Amino acid sequence: MDINLISVPYDSGHRDYRMGRGPGALLDSGLADRISAAGHSVSVAEVDGPDWPPAEVKTGFALCREVADGVRSAIAEGAFPIVLTGNCLMQVGVLAGVGSGSTGLVWFDAHGDLNTPETTSSGFLDGMALAVAAGWCWKSVVRGLPGFEPVSASRIALVGARDLDPPEHAFIAEHGIRHVTPEGAARDGWVSSVQECVDGCDSISVHLDLDVLDPSVCPVNALQAAGGLREGQVVELLDALMASGKVAALTVSAYDPEVDPDGETPEVVQRLLDSIIHRRSTIDD
Repeated sequence: MDINLISVPYDSGHRDYRMGRGPGALLDSGLADRISAAGHSVSVAEVDGPDWPPAEVKTGFALCREVADGVRSAIAEGAFPIVLTGNCLMQVGVLAGVGSGSTGLVWFDAHGDLNTPETTSSGFLDGMALAVAAGWCWKSVVRGLPGFEPVSASRIALVGARDLDPPEHAFIAEHGIRHVTPEGAARDGWVSSVQECVDGCDSISVHLDLDVLDPSVCPVNALQAAGGLREGQVVELLDALMASGKVAALTVSAYDPEVDPDGETPEVVQRLLDSIIHRRSTIDD
């Protein structure tokens, strides 16, 4: 199996800052070597970013364009793209690279990322990432991203989110986004519920913000909230999604090595990717 690891070492427009150090830390932990040792062909590419002073919005969407190009090229070559990124906004670029018109989106996250410039209290662009993917904000900017089409709310599953702002709760209810809370993930039938959301899609893009995991599993970033998913729950859903044969791309985001002095998180990520890649390779065979 051919795998393209695409590293995007940026956070809020800054290179190698905070969560932007995560992709490098994951690669330095031996991620590519471990995948290769399992018998797969691995290439690693790094998104270099634009040559201008850091600017969260301008830089963020410029990076999305480069991510889209990398994902599109990987798929055209028959490879499976895995995007390692500091910010969740890069999922918008992944969708553009996949071709999002008939794509389902499974979004693992502790947060909703459903704020807009009108509802955000922090102004953090990443807190709007899923809203951008759904076509609810930054419309004129994202319109210039080749290949991008908003993902219908009916094809979005938000999994593990537990730290939501009131406007995000309202958006979920108003638009009918399928929301599986950590409590819901402890019940029978939750995996089939997510699968139903994307059953009619031609392809699936999976967004894995690592702070969906409970802090007791591993420390991920300063925004990680208590009450998250267990590693086994994430594996269970990822395995079911990969078994469908529809997963076109995976994004792994938001790891800040500074909050993980013992380096626990890379090993968890490696185990998750071992499971994903093994299932994908059995489907391809």
